[in-house]
Amino acid sequence: MISQLEHIEALSLNHWPALQTEDIDGWKLRTANGYTKRANCVSTLIGSKENISEKIARCEQYYSAINQPTIFKLTPFSAPSLDEKLDQLNYIKQDSSFVMTMPLQNFQSIADSSLQQTEELQFTLLHHISIKWIEQYCQLSGVSEKFIPTIIDMMAAIQGEIICGSYSLNNEVVAVGLAVVDKQYISLYNIITAEQHRSKGIAGALITKLLNVGSQKGAHTSYLQVLSDNSPARHLYKKLGYIDQYPYWYRVK
Repeated sequence: MISQLEHIEALSLNHWPALQTEDIDGWKLRTANGYTKRANCVSTLIGSKENISEKIARCEQYYSAINQPTIFKLTPFSAPSLDEKLDQLNYIKQDSSFVMTMPLQNFQSIADSSLQQTEELQFTLLHHISIKWIEQYCQLSGVSEKFIPTIIDMMAAIQGEIICGSYSLNNEVVAVGLAVVDKQYISLYNIITAEQHRSKGIAGALITKLLNVGSQKGAHTSYLQVLSDNSPARHLYKKLGYIDQYPYWYRVK
């Protein structure tokens, strides 16, 4: 039986899906037109029975054939020898991150009234894929609009109910966030605030809105993924009640 954390890791593959997936002895070779490492890497959650060196070579052949770099995602659930082997093969460690979780009963909500903002903020909530929301996300995050068709396809492939939230100020979107509710979990993605409006409580209020909806839909636990060096985000998440559960990182060649 898999642990709760392994279950969360497996859920994350469905909540941020690839567009194509190939299986090699339990490893999932994921691709999504190069958009995000999460969706374009080898998931090594399932243990290895075959020779690891041979499997790595097969992965390299697969990604080389589609002109993408070979990227491995490593977690505490990966084969213990895999990270060392990839290091020996000159794979570079990148994007060290944490999965953080929170039972919703521990949630420390942030109300709209706490926002450090004199102007009126307007919240919008959508329960479907919105091209407008995706465009707003790309504008705030700096993601190239060439990836919009890929993002649409990925969101359509999500296993679970999607919730798209945004805050607007004077008819200008200043923050967006995506949540997925599935199997009593709510996961958060793409939480971003316009740079000039950060540290005003907007992101916390946005997450509060999303988690409240998730709770109403039966979610009991939330999880998210965050870069280990993103101190402002990690501080906010801990303030809300999230705690570190396990690290993960990528090896890229």
